[in-house]
Amino acid sequence: MRNLLLLLYLIINVFLYILNMELFNSVVDVDFGFAIVSFMPLILLQVVGLLFVLSFYFLDKNREITNLNAVQKLTDQKTILEKNIEINNLKFANQLKASNVEAPIETTVEDSTEVITK
Repeated sequence: MRNLLLLLYLIINVFLYILNMELFNSVVDVDFGFAIVSFMPLILLQVVGLLFVLSFYFLDKNREITNLNAVQKLTDQKTILEKNIEINNLKFANQLKASNVEAPIETTVEDSTEVITK
C-alpha cells in the first residue's frame, strides 16, 4: 500500500509536469515582510505533497513494525507457555512413578455390534 501510494504520487506528478511544463517553470515573487523571495509555487506545492505522502509512508511503516513486534512477542509467550506445560507434565509423571501410585485406568468405549439376547 505504501509503495503503491508513493509510485502513484510520482506518476501523477511526472504526468502533470510533462503536460504543464511552462506552468511549473514560472517564478513568482512573494513578499514575506522581511524579504522578497522568488520561487516556483507549483514545485513548492508538489514538495509539500511529497512530504505529506512520505510522512504517511513512515507512520504506516512504524505501525506495521509495531504490529509485527506484538505478534512476535505473543508467539514467544505462547512457546514459553507450551514449554512450561511440557515441564509440568514431566514433573507430574515423575511424581506418579516416585510415589508408586498407579495412574488412573483409561477406559475406552468401543462400538459393539453384538446383539444382546435373553
